[in-house]
Amino acid sequence: MQIAIKGLTNDYAQYIRDKMSEGIKGKDLHAESLRQLSNAEVQEANAKFKSLPSNGTFERYDGVSLTIDGAHYKFPGTSLFSRYYNSIKHPEVSEMGKRNTIDTPFGEMRVALKINDNVSIYLDQLSQLASFDVNADGFVGKSDINAKNLVLVGYDEDGKEIEINLLEALGGIDITQFFEYKPNAFQSDYYSEVGSPIRFESEAARRAYHNASKYNMGIATEFRPEESHQQLKKENVIDFFKSYADKSGWIDFTNLDTFSRVFAEKGLDLSYRKTGADGSTRLERINFYTNIKEMRETEEKGERFLAWEYQAAKALRGGGDDFVFKSKNPFKNNYKISDSYNTLRENLNELVKTIESIDIGNGSYYSNYIANKFYQLTGMNFSESNFAILKEGLQNGGTEFLDKLSDFNGDFFNVVVGMQLDEESSKITMLFGTGKEVTIAIEDLYSGNGELTVDENGNRASVMNEAREMSEEELNDLDFSQVGAVLDERGTVVSLKELGITAIQKATYGDGRFLSFILTNADGVKFTTQDLFNMSFISSGGLDSRHQSDSNAESKSAFANVEDKNSNSTTSRMRKPHPIVFPTSPVDLHI
Repeated sequence: MQIAIKGLTNDYAQYIRDKMSEGIKGKDLHAESLRQLSNAEVQEANAKFKSLPSNGTFERYDGVSLTIDGAHYKFPGTSLFSRYYNSIKHPEVSEMGKRNTIDTPFGEMRVALKINDNVSIYLDQLSQLASFDVNADGFVGKSDINAKNLVLVGYDEDGKEIEINLLEALGGIDITQFFEYKPNAFQSDYYSEVGSPIRFESEAARRAYHNASKYNMGIATEFRPEESHQQLKKENVIDFFKSYADKSGWIDFTNLDTFSRVFAEKGLDLSYRKTGADGSTRLERINFYTNIKEMRETEEKGERFLAWEYQAAKALRGGGDDFVFKSKNPFKNNYKISDSYNTLRENLNELVKTIESIDIGNGSYYSNYIANKFYQLTGMNFSESNFAILKEGLQNGGTEFLDKLSDFNGDFFNVVVGMQLDEESSKITMLFGTGKEVTIAIEDLYSGNGELTVDENGNRASVMNEAREMSEEELNDLDFSQVGAVLDERGTVVSLKELGITAIQKATYGDGRFLSFILTNADGVKFTTQDLFNMSFISSGGLDSRHQSDSNAESKSAFANVEDKNSNSTTSRMRKPHPIVFPTSPVDLHI
């Protein structure tokens, strides 16, 4: 760890050498970094040099962490994904991520966390910026609570130190360029090794486990679905259910035969549109039950996991606001009563206590961790207003409030064990492992293939959730050069300005529910689309922010991929395959 004292850009050991040359008795500090000292020597150093003479705020430094003004600062790690619970494996830090300087319009500069007017902490590697991405969108930007504390430090022509706020200078940074993530090819022998819980399963089952766990998909599965998912094409969804549903119309993902067929060759990265506790909508990633050992053992007993869960849910449905679903789980604790809502409440109450006990905006690694945990548990970005929503909901909201939060409860994901399609009503019912049922419209099902969504120039694009809550006046005040839409079969995101769009309208159902956006061009031709996209032109600090993929890449989605395979367009070369979207065409609508 390096500490930058205002006007001095050396690490703390160097500071001690320059300013306190007497050092520790018997130890020549000019030849040793403080982090190399023994624990006893560190304690002796802390006791001798308790505070910095410049302002007296420094309290303790042990070479790994420091305490300033009562706040504990641990140096950020280089791992982005240890806190993202979708993670299957950790990506490697790229050559870009190993750099400790960044190219800016002002020259080459260091990135530092500003603690106060006198003290900052340098990042050893640019990959450590990942710890500031608390909402898992792959960017460090204004939506991340502690990003405001990041600064760029450098020198002017006269050698004078200059400091610039990172967000003000760059707008933000795309952190995906700091990591390399290569999907794992299936290796049957890997799952047959001693110690593997599925070593005795068939090769087909082992392959299905590999694919269901997303080992064969890209880096996009580590970020929120908005960064890679697009709406599924209706006919693909219908074909999917026709292929895998049983006679009752259910796809039972806990049936080993069905599970093996669904995930035989490819992964399945799905999400659904969900209204959160703050009233806004977001995409919630769907996680599947993957314990194939329990699937086999259950079937050998002549039982069906889905049938048990479904009957439990049917019997206990409609219990009211104070209803707590309690299930007899035959796989755990000998039919001991379990209470998933109570577990979630406990985790949330503990989170509330932690937040109230710390300064979550001080920029420390721990405060970033807590802000990310808030996002994971609630599905909301941390803010004082969203924190108030959580506390109010825990006190008065009942289980109806809890169901609006994330499907992650702090211990595990609430996995989907079955899905059923009612083609007549175009509704999909999802049955979760807790017995909870959620019914969505078919157009609220989204899919990704492990690739980040990019426009034809390689700039990142993500589903603009907030657009559905905007008024038409607010929508038409947007910068159309930075808002995109998908109006072709290949899933290409193109800016509204380039499409020639001059106005946006909203169509709704009779009960006020959102139906679609109506886009009108200069000729008066109208197009419909379900989603608008934020098109991100955030600076990468002189680094390459393009997201290109192998032009020969095959589809990694279990859903069929309808695309123009002969296309030589830039987008086709960069992003294969494209998530499936509803086809859109000019329509004559009267609003």
